[in-house]
Amino acid sequence: MSAKDIASHIANLNEFGGESNGKRTWAIARIFGLFIRSQIINRYGMQNARLDRFASLEENPPTFGGRYAWVNRYLTFNLGDKHLRKCTRTWADRIAYTESWRAYKAHYLKEWKEIRRLSCMMMVACSCMNHIHSLCGLILQRTSILAMICTLLLSYHLSNELVNKGDHAADAVDYFQVEEDVKYGVQRLALINCAPQAILCWSIVLMVILLLFGS
Repeated sequence: MSAKDIASHIANLNEFGGESNGKRTWAIARIFGLFIRSQIINRYGMQNARLDRFASLEENPPTFGGRYAWVNRYLTFNLGDKHLRKCTRTWADRIAYTESWRAYKAHYLKEWKEIRRLSCMMMVACSCMNHIHSLCGLILQRTSILAMICTLLLSYHLSNELVNKGDHAADAVDYFQVEEDVKYGVQRLALINCAPQAILCWSIVLMVILLLFGS
C-alpha cells in the first residue's frame, strides 16, 4: 500500500466524519489495519524502510550525484540513468514483493546475455579487418578487441553473481544492502550494471573510428 493509498483512506476518514457511527468505525479500523501492516512489513526490511518510498519515486525520479554524476555523464553516455531508475524501484520494492526482484534478475540476465552476443559478433568482425597497416589503426583495433573482451568477462561475472542469488525478498535485501552506499544509495550499483553496456558502446565508437581513419 503506497503513501497515496494511505492518503486516500485518510481523506475517506474526513469524508465519513459526518456519516453514521458504523461507517466511521469501518474507516478507522481500515486505516488502523493499514498502519499495522506497514509496520510489520517495515520490520522485515531495514529499520528506516518506508512503504511510501516507492510512491515518492514518481514525483522525485532518482538522479546521480557527486562523482557518480560525472562518471555517468562522461563515461557511460548517460546510460546509467535507466539503470538507476531500475535499481531504485527494485530496491524500494524489495521489502514486500518478490516479483520485482525476480523481474530485476530476469531483466539483467537477458540484457547481459544480449551484450555478450553482440560483443562476440563485433569482436569477430573487428578481428577480420586485414586492411589495417598504420600503427594508429593497429592500436585502435587491439583496443577495440580488448574492450569487447572486457565486456564479455564483466557481463559474465555479473550474470554469474546474480544467478547465485535467491529469488525471494530476503535475497534482494541482502543483495542491495551490500551494494548500497550511505550517501549515494544504489548509484554505484546502477553504474556497475551499466558498465557492460557502456564498454560495448565505447568499443563501437573505437570501431567506427577505426573504419573511418584507421587504415
